[in-house]
Amino acid sequence: MNTLRRTSLAVFWGLLAWLVFAGLLVLVLWPAVPHTATGWLLLLALATPLFMLASIVNFRSHVRSSRIGRVEHRASESTQPP
Repeated sequence: MNTLRRTSLAVFWGLLAWLVFAGLLVLVLWPAVPHTATGWLLLLALATPLFMLASIVNFRSHVRSSRIGRVEHRASESTQPP
């Protein structure tokens, strides 16, 4: 029973966090909100994971570009005469 209660609490808090995040996305996308039930269902189901995936890809590309910039900066410093 204790395991079932922990699992149900985890599911409850996960769903609540999902809905809060989806609500924040609706506020961000406000003028372009869906007008059909299917659109709302797709927004609630897919917006959160797609937004998180886009954030991860953006973060990785930002880290990669800043690393490349540091490497190029070091290379240009080493090739310049004193």
